[in-house]
Amino acid sequence: MIRILTRPTIIWAAPVARVLMCASLIDSLFEQGRLLTHWFVLVWAGWAAMTTVATAIGHHFRIKELQIIAVVDALMGAITITLFPGSEAVVIAFLTCSVVMILGCGLGLRLLAVLFVISALAWSIQKLIPFPIASAQIVPLIGIGVSGFEMMLQLGALAAVAALIHRKARVDQFTQQCNSIDMLHPERSFEFDLQSMVDNLAKIFATERAFCLISRAAKNSGYRQFSHNCEFSVVAGDIGNMLEIAKSLPDRAAVFNTEGSFIWTLDADQPRPFSDAEQQFAQFLKREHFVVAIVQPLKIGRSNGILVCAAMKPINACLLVDARRIEQNITRLTQFLGRMAEAERQFVADAHDVSRRDLHDGVLQSMAALRMKLLTIAKRADLNKHPAQLEVRKAADILTLEQVRLRGLLENSASENDTINIVARLDICLRAISLQWEIDAKIQSEEPAIPMDHESALNIEHLVREAVANAVRHAKITALTVALSLKHDALLIAINDRGGLGFSAKGGASMPLQSTSLQHRLRLVNGTAYSEGLGQGALLAISIPMQQVNDA
Repeated sequence: MIRILTRPTIIWAAPVARVLMCASLIDSLFEQGRLLTHWFVLVWAGWAAMTTVATAIGHHFRIKELQIIAVVDALMGAITITLFPGSEAVVIAFLTCSVVMILGCGLGLRLLAVLFVISALAWSIQKLIPFPIASAQIVPLIGIGVSGFEMMLQLGALAAVAALIHRKARVDQFTQQCNSIDMLHPERSFEFDLQSMVDNLAKIFATERAFCLISRAAKNSGYRQFSHNCEFSVVAGDIGNMLEIAKSLPDRAAVFNTEGSFIWTLDADQPRPFSDAEQQFAQFLKREHFVVAIVQPLKIGRSNGILVCAAMKPINACLLVDARRIEQNITRLTQFLGRMAEAERQFVADAHDVSRRDLHDGVLQSMAALRMKLLTIAKRADLNKHPAQLEVRKAADILTLEQVRLRGLLENSASENDTINIVARLDICLRAISLQWEIDAKIQSEEPAIPMDHESALNIEHLVREAVANAVRHAKITALTVALSLKHDALLIAINDRGGLGFSAKGGASMPLQSTSLQHRLRLVNGTAYSEGLGQGALLAISIPMQQVNDA
């Protein structure tokens, strides 16, 4: 409830204070029988009515208008102190509400200094310089006592100050959480850090809804999603399209109004209609029931994304100030994470170069020597047509395939942005598996080549190795096919028993998916696997998003 009332309290504190100030003057003059003879009451009434109507119809977010209103409030308070000796306490309560408006709406400290100077000057005039108007026209409020209007004005000032302090505290808390060392705890994953950021951001507003979509650094490697109280009703392909559209959005944070079809960028003086890209993104937000939302593009290292936090309508100066402060915190955080990601990438690259040289000069050379030794043994005359000769040749073939695979892994470090053909990669993998497990494993692909970044290709290869090993160990499969296809922006991998019986017919209910290694590899590629409800002969199906993501 406090979060719901914070921004309305800051916005409406000054208009309500004007009305109460006017009512307090009217109450004082009415008791003295001078209500109709004092011109200043009419000025107060007109000013209070005009500003209240302006706030009610939506003129409570234009910074220049609010600055003018704050200056006029200072002048009105100064005149009141001058004409009504003893009214200082009431005027201070009224000006406190104006100060809250200045601070809450980000009108600038210079304006606050102007308000202070005007008020101090008016108090000095009252105390030091005799006012020329006869005292008959001056009705001291202090002699009347505190009326109900004056009490409400003072309570309203206290409520406005409390709302301002609460609002500043919650944004400061978010700032501390963004800069906290917990965000970079070495035992926590990068995904957990972003999830924590989204959770903390969502809790700033009473709506408590926020989400973050961010691409992976490499091509064809999908996206990552972090959300708080958001259940997306769109398919993975649509979210991938949203990431592409997000690249055309303003570089800075902006506030979207999906009902009014306008956007307010933080460096603009007034809202404007949506562009084509903004309209498409607004449709996505509207479909997910976001009426007013703070939208900020993200860039962390080589990854691009979007951060969205729902807010309560209407859009006003307070919300724009909140968005500006959030943008500053998120920008600092993402810049720091970007530097960390780049440093980590460089560290891994350097370590890979060292390991590549060591493996090339050590392990590969030893594997080559061992292969030559096995081939020499296989050529011995006493092993001619002996069963052991075939086994020795199989071992040499396994070493050959593993040499090719290892050499490919090492040479891939030359350029991280180059892609490799996952079809050819799995073909070599299945040949080695066939020799290793003494089975017949083949690759079948609708596409002759499917480009994939190195990291994802390695994870998919390990996925297939683990799945095939499970099939051989648990169901004694001797002949299988790994089928690849691209459908709906996803790579589909189906492992089928060519005997046609399937896993359940070999003694198990379904393909076991509890393997820790299998689950870990699935998370790394944002994939899903299932073994139930498949057709005859099917062992396992895996779906992996394959959105095209350009490098930063």
